[in-house]
Amino acid sequence: MYQKTDSAKIIIIITLLAISFFVLITTIDLCGFSPATPNIKNRSKFHIEKGEKYLDDGEFQKAIKEFNLAYVYSITRQDKEIALREKINSLLVMDSCKAVLKTIEHYETSGFHSQEVLFVKAECLSRLGHNLEAVDILNSLVESENDIRNKVFFELREGLIFLSIDSLSLAKKTFACMLRNLDKMKVGEEQVKETLFEFARYSLGYINLRMKNYKEAEENFRFLKERFEDSDVGYKSTLYLALIFAEEGKIEEAISLLDSLDVKDSTETEVMKGFIFYNNGEFKKAKDELKKSQKDTTLPVELEKIVLLLSAECNYTLRNYASAVNSYNAYNKMVKTAGEKKISLYGLAWSYFKLGKYSDAYAVLKDFLVLYPQSPFLPKIERLLGLSLFYVGAHREAKFYFTKLLNLNIKLKDRDRIYYLRGKSEFYLKEYDNATIDFKRIVKYYPYSRWKLRALSMLARVDFEQEKYHDAYNRYKELLSKELPPTLLDNVRFQIERCLLYLGYYRNPIEMSRSFVKKYPDSPKSPDLQLEIAEFYFQTQKYWEAIREYERFLGLFPGDKNYRFVLYKLARSYSTIGFYEKALKIYRELVEGNDQFAESSLISMGDMLFSQKRYKESIKAFKELTKRFPQSNMADYANFLIGKNYLELNLSKEARVSFELVVKSKRIFPLKEKAKLLIAKTFYLEGKGEKYEAYLNNIIKTGSNKVKAEAYFLKAEYKKEIGRPGEAIDLFDKASNIYKEKQNKIRALYEAGLVCEELKLFDKAQDFYKKAKEILPIESSRFNLDGRIKKIESMNQKKLIDKNSNQP
Repeated sequence: MYQKTDSAKIIIIITLLAISFFVLITTIDLCGFSPATPNIKNRSKFHIEKGEKYLDDGEFQKAIKEFNLAYVYSITRQDKEIALREKINSLLVMDSCKAVLKTIEHYETSGFHSQEVLFVKAECLSRLGHNLEAVDILNSLVESENDIRNKVFFELREGLIFLSIDSLSLAKKTFACMLRNLDKMKVGEEQVKETLFEFARYSLGYINLRMKNYKEAEENFRFLKERFEDSDVGYKSTLYLALIFAEEGKIEEAISLLDSLDVKDSTETEVMKGFIFYNNGEFKKAKDELKKSQKDTTLPVELEKIVLLLSAECNYTLRNYASAVNSYNAYNKMVKTAGEKKISLYGLAWSYFKLGKYSDAYAVLKDFLVLYPQSPFLPKIERLLGLSLFYVGAHREAKFYFTKLLNLNIKLKDRDRIYYLRGKSEFYLKEYDNATIDFKRIVKYYPYSRWKLRALSMLARVDFEQEKYHDAYNRYKELLSKELPPTLLDNVRFQIERCLLYLGYYRNPIEMSRSFVKKYPDSPKSPDLQLEIAEFYFQTQKYWEAIREYERFLGLFPGDKNYRFVLYKLARSYSTIGFYEKALKIYRELVEGNDQFAESSLISMGDMLFSQKRYKESIKAFKELTKRFPQSNMADYANFLIGKNYLELNLSKEARVSFELVVKSKRIFPLKEKAKLLIAKTFYLEGKGEKYEAYLNNIIKTGSNKVKAEAYFLKAEYKKEIGRPGEAIDLFDKASNIYKEKQNKIRALYEAGLVCEELKLFDKAQDFYKKAKEILPIESSRFNLDGRIKKIESMNQKKLIDKNSNQP
């Protein structure tokens, strides 16, 4: 990204520093020729005065209408001229330059001519971008004007136009003439003369700096610095002097000069220091200075753009790619034109690429090509596009750009690498013939290339993928005789083992992996292969074999990144086969850490201890989890199990506190409603029947159908217990209607039937049993529904017989 003394950047910095002074000087009334007011009382004067009143009130359209009427009713030539000039002034205030030019054309065809109107015409032409026409008019005014003050004003405007079109030589010549004419101005005009003199010298300094005439630029700025030391122009001249020193290689002198400035607002000074350090290749210092300036919330927009762009490039060069991305994106949001985005998009794409965000890099590069299809960076863009697509796996598109790049008639320093990457893309696309051609081209035409050995390896892989395992094996064996980089050597060894697997030397992949680990324990692949073996046995529930392989991993690779993961899986394996003490010993070792395995171990410990009815130890483990990992997504589960442990210990109040923590938590937790039911249970266990019933009523009112059905069921049991069986029957019936699970529906109906039997409501009980049986006949045996139905039918039949036998 960085280029030493980029002239475009110098121009931007110079121009930005000049803006505020140019704005100041151009507040001088360049169109300050007020028309005279007529003294005759006529209708024209009436409309003129009315128009002027509208003009003062900001009603410009009405004012123009009155000035048009004034022109129509004017009797004398002088009145007509006044009306037209008033209309021109109104249109100028509205910035309607086209309308002004049309009015001036009418003015001129009517035989009126004046320098004032010509000056306005030049101003409007300049605003509309017709600068050459404006310059022609101003030249004629300068040549014909006898009044020195007016001549100077015309030259000033002409010089500014030359600056706006970057015609520096003509601008320099114009401001030099202006300086000479200023010496001829009359006594009594010192204030205006001083301001214009200051501006002319400043402009000449600026122009010479742009033209790299450092000696002349330094002369002008040094003069202004010494003469106007306490003014804004003196301050900005000092900034320019520092820039000149830096361009001449006097870095220490430039920084010393900037440090000598005593100003409250040091933002421009910091930006200038940042630019000087950046241009001198001192990116860390540049970044620090630019960072200071970014704290200024009143930073001008144009200056803020430069700060963001320079910060981005500093961060990129310092390899702070994430910060570079942020600065480039902030800059791109501020700018609108394609030209301004050019350098930032290129830098942004590279920053994304360096961060490994290849999709983002590709997206930015596509935008770049749309905006700049004829960019001189095209080969670099094509290369970066191909690389980005390659690394995201878009191999067909990557091949397209690699091919396009290889077909360009340019000298590529890494042509061998592009052939290699295109070959790999073709390999992944299963275009094996094309891939073979590219890899063989590298071997043949680039014998000393760093990609040659990799190309030979890929030729072997092509054979392997085409099921030519013997050919692949021979190629890999030949490669082993060469001096290979560590990564390639490791890969070749692994591929040889794969060839042997497919050639029938090994019975299965597990045997192959075990052999590789045994042969090459120092290989970077060995830890992962050993872990795969252990995981295979764990997933297939062969826990003793898994334990053996996990322990082998721990013995072979004590410093591996997966060491703690393997310890955790070893503990789970021991726990699954009932070796709880061994599992606990490993879990206790793991909880000494502060990572996900410590957290998971505390959960597993708590669960295991709960299942073994070691409730106090289980509570201790879960409480340690909530204390050490308060943001854990398992915190609610831990509190839920703490509550269950307390219930087992008959500590209902403590249990309720834990369950309430679960209910009040803002996390999504599937057992939250179950916790509400358990809170109700704590009231029941404490003998607080009213609170128990009230809490169940609240669940029925606010809970989901699932928990509502369970609350009805619990309330029914409570009503049955306190001797209110009629209410219990209705509640069991409601529960059965709400339950979704068929087993629960049957359970509720069965309980309702039992209560009916107790009340000797046998027919109603029989109805409940029959309804339950219809829901899921297979469940009949579990609740002995058939037996109960038959018993009731038998009782009813007996009653009927008894009744008939008692009749006379």
